[in-house]
Amino acid sequence: MTRVSEPRVSEPKGSSVSGLQIITIVWMYLIFKIAYKVVTGTGAEDVRSDDEETDVEDESVTEKVK
Repeated sequence: MTRVSEPRVSEPKGSSVSGLQIITIVWMYLIFKIAYKVVTGTGAEDVRSDDEETDVEDESVTEKVK
């Protein structure tokens, strides 16, 4: 009887796993920072920028209403 070997699966490289760990730690820091601000009552500030693209959309809606 011929024995069928299982395909070899390469293990993730140490640097890839370390990189993902760093990204996870940074995200968790940001999440906890915002959660702390919300719990203490200082609120979470919306730091997203307003793009001109949204202004163009608003203008087209205004023109349609006129």
